[in-house]
Amino acid sequence: MMLTLIFINWCCCMTEPNLAVGLSSILTLALLNRRIADSTLHILHERKRFWLITLLIAVVCYATPYMNSVFQLFFLLSVAAVFYPSERVLQQKSVLEDCDSFKSQMDWIMKNYY
Repeated sequence: MMLTLIFINWCCCMTEPNLAVGLSSILTLALLNRRIADSTLHILHERKRFWLITLLIAVVCYATPYMNSVFQLFFLLSVAAVFYPSERVLQQKSVLEDCDSFKSQMDWIMKNYY
């Protein structure tokens, strides 16, 4: 996701730099910090209202001229949040158990992923 955002920002900066590209670049640079990216994706995955607001902001940016780079940022964040593991799965992953129950752990994770 981050490589895609960096590439999109670079392309937008090379073709037509404007304030929206600068804003998108600053937000992308903030997401390079793993804690910020992890908490952002976690919040968007767990709280559907924030996810919907992010999609609405993406649609508004898509309809606004010269805001393509900001649209790409919010759209990629919302898509990545859909596939981000839930809090229950992350807690289960952190619990270390014996290797005999690996199959049952995988079944539980697959069942509770979303």
